Amino acid sequence: MYLRNATLARPGLCIPVLALVVGGCRKLEPAPKELDRLFPWFFSEIDQAEPEQLAEGFRNLHAAAEGNTLEDTQDGTLSRLDSEALGTAEVEAPELGRAAGVYMLRPLKCSMGQLEKVLYHDDQKELYPDAYETYSRTFITDKPAYVRGDEDLLRWEVDYTATILGKSYSSEVHGTLRKVPVIDAEQSPFGETLIARAYIPSAAVFEKDGTSLDQDYQIEMYHKIGNGEILHAYAIWRQADFGAGIDSESEGAQRLLLNNLAKWDEETEALCADGRP
Repeated sequence: MYLRNATLARPGLCIPVLALVVGGCRKLEPAPKELDRLFPWFFSEIDQAEPEQLAEGFRNLHAAAEGNTLEDTQDGTLSRLDSEALGTAEVEAPELGRAAGVYMLRPLKCSMGQLEKVLYHDDQKELYPDAYETYSRTFITDKPAYVRGDEDLLRWEVDYTATILGKSYSSEVHGTLRKVPVIDAEQSPFGETLIARAYIPSAAVFEKDGTSLDQDYQIEMYHKIGNGEILHAYAIWRQADFGAGIDSESEGAQRLLLNNLAKWDEETEALCADGRP
């Protein structure tokens, strides 16, 4: 899931299905408990961890986010990624220390089933017309098998064009969507949960010089918190320079980004209320 117009189209949910790639001898490491470590852990483990590990991660996320009492948007900055956090993401020569991180926690009014349909809908431009100028999504794993529940992992690639601060660009996004099934009442107190990852494998291409988007890594987690609401946990690490002193390190650009993430949630709630797609 990526940004929107003023900051960047949300490749997000520009995301995919695959069988788990966890080897039988892989040691089950406990999930971290702090938000600053949980976000990169989910990014690296989305397609590698066992369901039991991910279920623990969601319990830790709920506790760290104080999900039982969260009533409004909470956001802030995150530490830089390290190479281990990339997991299976394949990126061209990233300078990870230059990607600044921010996060958002927000209650989202929607059912999990309806939200899932939004996330894997083929044409995101149809749902979010202001976010993209063109949008083409290709699933690289078996989407029908994911929709039927035969697979827990869905993968795709997206080519899109958009405008940011009046400057047109094109980019490719690699995405993954994973459903974590219910294990038992104790390990899965929130029922089925969802994780979505999106990143650009190489720098975006701008029509004019003086603007760049070299790195973009996004991770989202969703779990039910009652009253018809879902806790949406969203993190993004970005290296970008939009000219005129506006870059991904500046507080103004980070606030604009976070505001656009909240706007995506508001538009998603409207889609859910209308039963779309």
